[in-house]
Amino acid sequence: MRPTLLRWLAASSLLLAATAAAAAEHPRYGGTLRVEMRAAPVSLDPTDEGAPLEAAARARIAPLLFDRLFRMDAEGRARPQLAEGYAFQNDNKLWKFPIARGVTFSDGTPLTADDVASSLANSNPDWHVRTEGETVVIETDSPDPVMLAELALAKNAVVRRAGNALVGTGPFTIAQWQPGQRLTLKANEEYWRGRPFVDEVDILFGQNPREQALALDLGRADVVEVSPEQARGDTRRVRSSEPVETFAIVFERGRTDARLREAISLAVDRGSIARGIFQGLAEPVGSILPQWVSGYAFLFPAERDVNRARQLREAAGAGPVVLAYPPNDGLARLVAERVALNARDAGTVVQPTPGSGAADARIVRVRVASSDARVALAAMAKRLGTALPRTPWTLEETYQAEERLLGDFAIVPLVTARDAQALAERVKDWPAAPDGAWRLQDAWIAGAQP
Repeated sequence: MRPTLLRWLAASSLLLAATAAAAAEHPRYGGTLRVEMRAAPVSLDPTDEGAPLEAAARARIAPLLFDRLFRMDAEGRARPQLAEGYAFQNDNKLWKFPIARGVTFSDGTPLTADDVASSLANSNPDWHVRTEGETVVIETDSPDPVMLAELALAKNAVVRRAGNALVGTGPFTIAQWQPGQRLTLKANEEYWRGRPFVDEVDILFGQNPREQALALDLGRADVVEVSPEQARGDTRRVRSSEPVETFAIVFERGRTDARLREAISLAVDRGSIARGIFQGLAEPVGSILPQWVSGYAFLFPAERDVNRARQLREAAGAGPVVLAYPPNDGLARLVAERVALNARDAGTVVQPTPGSGAADARIVRVRVASSDARVALAAMAKRLGTALPRTPWTLEETYQAEERLLGDFAIVPLVTARDAQALAERVKDWPAAPDGAWRLQDAWIAGAQP
């Protein structure tokens, strides 16, 4: 055989192999994506807040069922979703949103401005919501410069309520729902932005980290959560978000001296908590907002100063501090115990205790609700038991508002933690969302039968 022919055959073989490999990796429709979660939500209503774990689970599930007027992109900018655009007047007190045409609910009925107005009025009783034809009009009593980012919050998903049933315009519909146990979602064949790749998503709730890891290893699950104790040395396909959940100490002002609160803040070794407890899935912080959201978190000190902490403790002359943590939250317990250990070095007695009864302070977990720093700070402050006088207009005002929140050490941020998931080999195109959102409609399963 001639050398030229041999080279031609070799090149053809390589081309065929490359073509076959490319075809094998081409997205395809079909299959069931099996997901496991630790949380056990008993409601899918995006307006419910509930416990932190349940709220986080609902925030992941809501975009699969319900769309919003706007969504936040990877750069933190609001992009239209169900709205075709917007206009505002009267110093940001009046906003108008024409509703996109041709959108239907999962039961086939058309989406109307009245549906949107009813849903937004339910989730925002302080807003004055009405319609003008197929345009939704929102009026607020005070200027609201962050309206677009607020409309992108999970709680502002557009939901039609039919008795106990919740109907949305999202990429999936509810096929089976066993509160606190299991949720099966079916692809919305008529989804206005294109059908999801997978036929179904089967979500099993209430599974602890060990059960989830075993299910993934045995091929019974495709997507599972990775706990901090599993993160180090994990050779599986792990994807993590930006830091999206802040762990903080929240003190009862009337029960503690400001000097004692500052002493405890200075005594805590945040870096040790991030490395030892969270195994690198967290960052030490002195701010409520993580750096990727605000850009200024590094300006808030997070260094340990035991000598200064001891001086403040002696000046305060206060007794032991009872630090409560949620009884079923192992991570919060470990954080509370580490705070107590660090405080002892500065001569302060901190007594970790499970429960939410009378205590001097408590460990609180609060998630980042938005990639817009202004909206995120307002939402997180509320969850931390305080409130901003008004939502800041600028980043500088946001920094100043956070500085005031932290000024008396009634709130002491410790670390911001990442979400992490481990994926089965057959899961393809898993989107790495900075906010930890699970965009399951974008993933597909290799080898699935259409």
